[in-house]
Amino acid sequence: MTATPRAKEPSRLGLTHGILAAFLVSTIFIGPGNVTCAHADGTLGATAAPPAPATSILWMQSSAEYRALCLQTYRLAAQALPGLLEAHRASAAGGNVTKPVVVMDLDETVLDNSRFNAQRLLEGLPYSPALWQCWLEKHRDCVALVPGALAFIREARRLGIEAAFISNRPESHRAATVETLVALGVLDSAEAVSRHPVLLQLKIDSSGKETRRQALAGAGWAILALFGDNLDDFSEAFERGALDLSLGNAAAREERKARVDARADRWGMQWFVLPNPSYGSWEAKFLGTDKLEELEGVGGSDRVLGACLRHETQTP
Repeated sequence: MTATPRAKEPSRLGLTHGILAAFLVSTIFIGPGNVTCAHADGTLGATAAPPAPATSILWMQSSAEYRALCLQTYRLAAQALPGLLEAHRASAAGGNVTKPVVVMDLDETVLDNSRFNAQRLLEGLPYSPALWQCWLEKHRDCVALVPGALAFIREARRLGIEAAFISNRPESHRAATVETLVALGVLDSAEAVSRHPVLLQLKIDSSGKETRRQALAGAGWAILALFGDNLDDFSEAFERGALDLSLGNAAAREERKARVDARADRWGMQWFVLPNPSYGSWEAKFLGTDKLEELEGVGGSDRVLGACLRHETQTP
């Protein structure tokens, strides 16, 4: 069903974001110093998109449910490793001499950057590549680990399975990324990826990851499992370019869901998703500019719940 376009309601959204931003100020410790970065002309930020909703950032930073989901995902993945390794060794007995590896996205899969989005919201700044690159270089001490990630990586290595990282962080920030991974214990040293650069592949030209996964396989590695917070981390079938957008965003979203269902045997077995409601291709690529128009309620009157309230408050 096609929703009837409605006029935007900036006052309602502004009030909501204002209240939530005030709550953020009173509850979130951002870290040492102010996370602010100027452009060459002295201005801040850009106008590409509104700040990330405060509720999603609060959920990631404050809720025990977020932590439980992350721990659950990595625990299930650790339990799957012996079976995946056994299948790999069986193929090796048949002449396959590749080395086993798990492939992981970095941001919001291994590394927690929620403070970046929280600070943007507190300063009223929309996302911009300049702000993100400043964060990568100057505020590495504010980056944390996603719950369960390090324990899983250590367990994989204990079993003889290496971890490779494919991220859309810019290649120009490779040194800063390596320093962050070493500081957090994900890498023992920078030498680990300098000897095998294919184990840390950042974005050079395209944000698509299929070519980089193929490069890993071409270097003699057998991919046992994939980890990410975005469906693009798992298959090019989920990328925007792989979908027919001529029918509109709603149809593309439904097709993307159908492709998830068609691969149901991989989720929780070889493919493991981490929760991230604050940003991702689900929002940037498949939603219109007016997010309220994309919400799906019960249909009919705009005041269905309001009518319930009026009915309950009526006096006999």
